[in-house]
Amino acid sequence: MSKAWAYCKRAWRARKRLFNSRDLLQYLVFVAIAGAFWCFMTFNQQTQQDVEVRLVVKNKPQGITFIDDLPATVTVTVKDKGTSFLKLFFHRQPTVKLDFDTFADDKTNTFDVSDYVLMTLVKRVFRREATIVKVSPESIHCRLTDRPAKRVPVNYFENLHVTPNSSSVFYGDIDCDPDSVLVYADAATLAQITEVNIASLRADNIDHTFEKEVRLEIPDGAKVVPARVKLTIPVEPLIQRRQAVPVQVRNVPEGVNVIVFPGSVEATFLLPQSLYKKPINSFVAVVDYNSIVPTTNKVAVTVGEVPAVFEGIKLATDSVEYIIER
Repeated sequence: MSKAWAYCKRAWRARKRLFNSRDLLQYLVFVAIAGAFWCFMTFNQQTQQDVEVRLVVKNKPQGITFIDDLPATVTVTVKDKGTSFLKLFFHRQPTVKLDFDTFADDKTNTFDVSDYVLMTLVKRVFRREATIVKVSPESIHCRLTDRPAKRVPVNYFENLHVTPNSSSVFYGDIDCDPDSVLVYADAATLAQITEVNIASLRADNIDHTFEKEVRLEIPDGAKVVPARVKLTIPVEPLIQRRQAVPVQVRNVPEGVNVIVFPGSVEATFLLPQSLYKKPINSFVAVVDYNSIVPTTNKVAVTVGEVPAVFEGIKLATDSVEYIIER
């Protein structure tokens, strides 16, 4: 045991001498020199990277709208020294300015920058020694219009396929925000557009209010602002309720009076949760005079017209007694 302890002490002293403060300082100096040398060698080598170059259109007149979205940036694949990319990292994003008057064509209502011209403009934002390998997109083609926007409604019924589950129901109006949008296009195209549909939306077995941001179907040759809307479809759980409803006799001939016993029957039904505590006077039980059979003192009773939000209506009895007075 004592030999092992002595060995550990000697190893610790040797390790301590190896990593004294002077040795550690020398070690750090060597690491710093090696790191600086590595950076120098690396950044002076040719390397290839993708650089995002911002596009800005200048001198665009008021009232002109791009139907096709102009790309905010182009991706430029550049081959250059690493030091050049390091400088780009610490400077503002490279920018190419496109003069509207130079590239807009009044006859075709287009804004076109060819691949050769775009490549030339991009080269100017880099060093002369840099090699431009690729520009993506290679060229720019956008349609223009000087027509004012036309506001049209959003049609959200056409492509809407949403169903509640068996214990829930739609209750309330669907909210579309916004319910109308601005459409930009040429005069002929605008004349044909009277509404904009939502893209197909499907959801099944919904048990609560459904909210969804939905894109719009953009008509060909047009621009829609905004391009998405928010739909809110109110869905509530169904709650069971019992209530006495009056019995109404129909198709009674003139001069005849029919009295039924009892004058009301208990109905069990399902209704939206928000209506549970509200008074319900919207439906009745019905006796049809033409269904009376003289040989019996009872007549069938059925449910009359019922609001669509009520479901599973059942009467506590299928018949009531009656008396005919003439």
